[in-house]
Amino acid sequence: MISTVYFNIAHASSDHDLDLLCIYLSDKSIQNNSDFYEQLTDSIRGSNTLPDAIIVFYSTTIESKVINAWSDLSQNKAFLPRLGPGTGISAKSIFFISMSQDGLKLDGSIGFNKGSIYLKESDYYNLYLSGMNGLAVKNKILHVAPSGHSFRHPSGTTSKLFIQAKEIARNEAELQFIARGICLSSKEIAWNELKSVFIDSMGIYGIVKEALKFSGSDAKIINFHSYEKVGEINAPADDYLVIISASTSGGMAKLLVKSGFSHKRIITLAEVSLRNKLCSTPIIIPLEKDIQKKTDSTKNHETEIELVGEQFTSKAKQPREIILGIRHKPDALEDVLNTFAFNGLNDLNTKLDSFSSSVPVLSLKPEALMECKAFNEWLEAELKWEVAASISTIVYKKDGASELLAAKVKKLLDELRQSKKGLSLIEADDLKHDSLMDCSGVMVVSAFTGDGGQLRQISRSLREYEPRVIPRHFLTGVVISQTMEEWSRLKRFLVQNAMDRKYGFSAWKTLPIGPDIMSDSWSDLTGLVAYLNSLSLSEDGPVLSEEESQSIALLQKVVKESRSRLLPNTANIPLKLTSGFVFFSETLENRLSEINQSVVLLAIASVLQAAREHSVAELCLKSDNYQSVVLSPENFLRFNDDILQACILRASLPNEIDYSFDYDLSLVMSEFLLKLFNRHNRPYGYAALEFAAALATGKLRLKEQHLKSLIHDVLYQGRLEQGCLYALLIAAKIKNKL
Repeated sequence: MISTVYFNIAHASSDHDLDLLCIYLSDKSIQNNSDFYEQLTDSIRGSNTLPDAIIVFYSTTIESKVINAWSDLSQNKAFLPRLGPGTGISAKSIFFISMSQDGLKLDGSIGFNKGSIYLKESDYYNLYLSGMNGLAVKNKILHVAPSGHSFRHPSGTTSKLFIQAKEIARNEAELQFIARGICLSSKEIAWNELKSVFIDSMGIYGIVKEALKFSGSDAKIINFHSYEKVGEINAPADDYLVIISASTSGGMAKLLVKSGFSHKRIITLAEVSLRNKLCSTPIIIPLEKDIQKKTDSTKNHETEIELVGEQFTSKAKQPREIILGIRHKPDALEDVLNTFAFNGLNDLNTKLDSFSSSVPVLSLKPEALMECKAFNEWLEAELKWEVAASISTIVYKKDGASELLAAKVKKLLDELRQSKKGLSLIEADDLKHDSLMDCSGVMVVSAFTGDGGQLRQISRSLREYEPRVIPRHFLTGVVISQTMEEWSRLKRFLVQNAMDRKYGFSAWKTLPIGPDIMSDSWSDLTGLVAYLNSLSLSEDGPVLSEEESQSIALLQKVVKESRSRLLPNTANIPLKLTSGFVFFSETLENRLSEINQSVVLLAIASVLQAAREHSVAELCLKSDNYQSVVLSPENFLRFNDDILQACILRASLPNEIDYSFDYDLSLVMSEFLLKLFNRHNRPYGYAALEFAAALATGKLRLKEQHLKSLIHDVLYQGRLEQGCLYALLIAAKIKNKL
């Protein structure tokens, strides 16, 4: 948790500008003297300039801790040289300012002033307010509508600007900082005498609650839900205060003043311009000149982005469609497939070993990695050029596969070093103090890495058992992470240490395959069958015909048999790939009969994740604040092999195939499904069970009218016989209450 807030201020003193570093210490930032100096040091390092002076704000709650820490001479002497390059001190002044409900007060008993810097009491408040303004900019609470768009506010007005005030405080320290700043900047209001505080949004409830706590008030907080209820409230006779979360036009403050509320008792938390006749001094968000120019000319033909309270609704405009193509191919996909495509991937949902209770949808075989020529060449070069000579111990994950790689690494390193003693091998669970007593360096080996939970645990164990900080190197063969961002975050965690030099790290190939959504499709199917079976036992549920009951019994059998595969076609024949898959190399194309379903699912999952993280906006399968993004129905026409369609359904996120909020997309998808279901016994309809299952489980969504029409046409106007497809469509009808 971040416990400080720091900001740089250019302050005019005499004839010169000064750079001031202002630091706010939260109430929980100091547990001991070391914490105090650590907070100051981190803030100074995070500063983008060498300050002329440092100003430390804190509440009287921790005043005694601050004084005690500054009086700790040993730590104080160690801290002061850190304020500038070498042993010189750039910041020649440090001021300590305590805050309470009575205001800000300079504590002259601690700190020092060797720079002849003079601050008036009004400067304290101006500096604090500047910090609040800076935090608003840093946390990006001001949104400017993209070109060709404008925001439609709850008031009915349209504007290029929208302020999301609830984002101004993103941790406890920032929340305290903003809340106390509101109290300090409105000294004319007797906060401790307030009986009621009106707010327009629950998004600022935490800030207001903290402000009341700081001021010693037990006032009641009343949310009037923005413009929805603003006309229903009246100014009470007792002391009150109104806090508006944000405003770009001052419209709500005008309504309140018109209704009899005093403008002196209205505070707007965030504004883009000062309106003294409508409210007390708010946080003013400075607008850059180029933003001001953009907001001057709002045109009537612009697309409106609807605002609901403090939220964007990305469904206010037509979704952007993404069609998968060769530009979405991950860099590592071809190498991974060439290594594991032929008997290198386990069947879907294969339990790996007795070491782990989890059953991953996709898993690699270590033998394929050990026999891969490209990997072995990389491994030898990595061990020869990148691994520190002081490495004397190899620690490997307890997963079976990593032990094989660790043995290979040991053999290669022993040969390279011509060592008589050789490196020692330790399984992660056997780590203890004695294991590392004479160790001069550790290599952590992982054949395959997913979310990195075991590597994190090994890293923590090493930190606990190492008698001192020694060289460490992490080596992994293939990374099958959820996202590239998650993998980068794990890597940063592993290489950091107490020294300036980072730990070594080596990974052959990294192939993100997306959030762990695929396993849900199997568990959702099992849950769906259990739900259908329970209907016959429920007195309140729909009465099932004999045809429907028989179809459900058959579906249960097929689902049970499909635990390690995709659902078959309606003739119970497994789905297979034909030639022409754009993401397969020629080598794979020539041996399609040897490739199992898990290989195809791995390819599709990695392509979808690459689309989600694509750097080009037009190709990126990721919704933003203004617009949702979906997989175009055309993907199912381009990738018309049954197994490809099934894999796209399994690997996609629910929002990526949710067409229920766009009429045109829902209509196109329903027309495609009608043709597919009617041709379920032909090659281009073999994925019918997968599509019907996606509808029945709610992952694939259409508009209610289109789904109702689709199910009616297939079940009652077509010639669909009883069976699994029949059962799934009945399930979709019942689940959606059609």
